[in-house]
Amino acid sequence: VRLAIMQRLLALRCTESLVQDANAALEADLDGLGAGAAEDIIAFNAASEIYGSARMLLACVEDRALFDAVIGGCAKQDFMQVLQPMRDVRPSKGGQGWSEEAVLWLRGAAGVNVAALEGGGA
Repeated sequence: VRLAIMQRLLALRCTESLVQDANAALEADLDGLGAGAAEDIIAFNAASEIYGSARMLLACVEDRALFDAVIGGCAKQDFMQVLQPMRDVRPSKGGQGWSEEAVLWLRGAAGVNVAALEGGGA
């Protein structure tokens, strides 16, 4: 999990060439994930998916005024509460870095209701 979080943070904060250098340095660790550790591979992929999402970036915003400015009142509900599943998995909040429920929530939340966009319903 720590490896996936670090990889995603590097991608957000660093130039592409620096990320490539870091990935090359971590290549042995990444290759080692497959050495009979299916649970490690699942955890790595899940944490990578979660921490690579825009919803996790929003969930990391602690300042309510900043959060409201970023969201800009788009939602009819408290979007900070909507993002609670993302906050719950964060190690700094007592989570393990990922959960199957968080991945499923993220995948479901990423769906777009095309009918609503076309005016065909909610």
